[in-house]
Amino acid sequence: MVDGSPSMPDSMVAATPDEGRAAVRQVKSEGYDFVKVYTALNLETFTAILDEARRQGIRVVGHLPLREQAMTEQLLQPGFAMVAHDRGIFLSRTRSQR
Repeated sequence: MVDGSPSMPDSMVAATPDEGRAAVRQVKSEGYDFVKVYTALNLETFTAILDEARRQGIRVVGHLPLREQAMTEQLLQPGFAMVAHDRGIFLSRTRSQR
């Protein structure tokens, strides 16, 4: 689990793109098949996680970064294999239309 701030027990914190890339490499080295992301990531770190996961050959699943004002299309990028809850899509869409 990777998030932008401490949110769950045992989650990894990635507040910057470099930390996000390092988290992906660590998850890969520990033998996991995917990286699970949470809602407190910023868009730049979220995008870096997706990019690094593609490079490492593993998938990204989880939650959309809710604090972003990004359009859904910016969040649903190649390599993001599964959205954990569609509430995040709804919230990101309604925020971006304000």
